[in-house]
Amino acid sequence: MAMSSTLASLALFFPFATLLSIVDWKFYRLPHPLTIACLCVGLTAAAMGTGVLADVRLSAIGALAGFLSLGPLSLIRPRWIGFGDGVYLAAIGAFVGWNGILPVLFLGSAGSILAEGTYRVSTGNSRRIPFGVYLSIAAAIVLAGYRQVSIFLPKNPTLL
Repeated sequence: MAMSSTLASLALFFPFATLLSIVDWKFYRLPHPLTIACLCVGLTAAAMGTGVLADVRLSAIGALAGFLSLGPLSLIRPRWIGFGDGVYLAAIGAFVGWNGILPVLFLGSAGSILAEGTYRVSTGNSRRIPFGVYLSIAAAIVLAGYRQVSIFLPKNPTLL
């Protein structure tokens, strides 16, 4: 995996991450047309061998793993997390693969706890958490350091 594949993935993902983060920060929504478009771009990049994943099968498994990580929770506890977060994590999974989902979830969750916890302690105010913003940042970190992250994780999915 060359540096150019990492840069290509970041170049394809970054516009979606930026726009989705702005919308989520302002409106606490991740619009499905944008998250689904991001998912399609991630799958297409893998199919064309342009991104960090050069295998559309691994990209599709990553998308499924991402959706199954948050999608059911959004149906069970919609006040905790929105369905858009599940669809967005599916899109992220298309870029980082199934073995990149756990680092994205960990970094996104840790970042949101630290940032929002600091906000609540310093201001005494409570607010809704735009989790998509933290998922975007975490996914960008994982994509940027994909070679370093992927060496610690299993290579072959046993899901299929």
